[in-house]
Amino acid sequence: MKGNQGPVPPACIVHMGEDVPEAAYEIDLTAPEAGLTVPTSASPQGPATHTISHGWQFLQRLLSSYSGRLLCGMPDGTLSLAHILARIGESPRMALPAELRIRSQKHLDSLSELGRMDGGWGRESTPDWSDCLTTCWAITALENFGWPVPDESYAFVRACERWDGSFAASPANKQQRSAPQAALAATVTAVRVLREINPRTEEYLVHGLSTAEPAAASYICAEVLDWPAGLASWELLNAASRLTASLFPEDSAGMADLLRCLLRLRLQRSWPVSAQLRKLQQPNGSWIGPAAWLSSETQDKRTPGQLEAALSTASAVASLLLADAQPGLYFGSDLPARRFNEGWRG
Repeated sequence: MKGNQGPVPPACIVHMGEDVPEAAYEIDLTAPEAGLTVPTSASPQGPATHTISHGWQFLQRLLSSYSGRLLCGMPDGTLSLAHILARIGESPRMALPAELRIRSQKHLDSLSELGRMDGGWGRESTPDWSDCLTTCWAITALENFGWPVPDESYAFVRACERWDGSFAASPANKQQRSAPQAALAATVTAVRVLREINPRTEEYLVHGLSTAEPAAASYICAEVLDWPAGLASWELLNAASRLTASLFPEDSAGMADLLRCLLRLRLQRSWPVSAQLRKLQQPNGSWIGPAAWLSSETQDKRTPGQLEAALSTASAVASLLLADAQPGLYFGSDLPARRFNEGWRG
């Protein structure tokens, strides 16, 4: 199998399907462990330096406490772990603690082994078929760490495309109606992974963005704005920009995705949103709250709290790293400091 060359930047063992008691998911990740301190030199020197370092420590404790197969055995675990590893892998090497990178690669090895015969990865509730969104994030995680991706994995994603340009949960479900938000999430993510779009998909997304629900809209816009430069038309970019301007999420996952959008659009509103996101960090270094885009078309059990927190934390840290890497002079960072203390809607 021929491997992919890598991502294109934008302009304890549990068997699958085994019932695991909820209590088995919960490990105390609040107390720092020996050897888990992240050196300041490993983080970017910006306004979010301490916040980012604290977030890395939380993720490092989680990956130290759970094996990759145990995480993937949780409800929505494979998709969650793939997304967490993808966000860790997209971070600049100098901003990532060495121990966290090593542990991430061990979990990536577990994720890679769970790939299915059809080239995809699936949810725990659907052992008989792979899932488009899960597969897309598994591909992204592999790419971001420089690992080869089987050609069959890209072929699986392509096989999920419907006649109207949207992407189904799996090739077997192409004739079934999908929940609108689930289809939008799968489609924008699939386009980013495949790095190609046809006119039907473009038309579907322009219409879909006009009807996107606020709960998942931040994720959908962030994915579109993360596409490689030149892939999205001006019409689609304008639709994503207009939708971004109307978003005021209060959950940490939605706010992290919104910050990503604002940074891609180079808007000054990035700074008050970044400040508000930092305020939402918990004492143990995590961000809490569900990710609306994660909702599946099948009835999974609720994603365990620790994994849910790790998902939000990985998204928040990745967005804050993007903010710290931006040339502030062009973003209005020289505005009066009082603006950061005011309500972020202002």
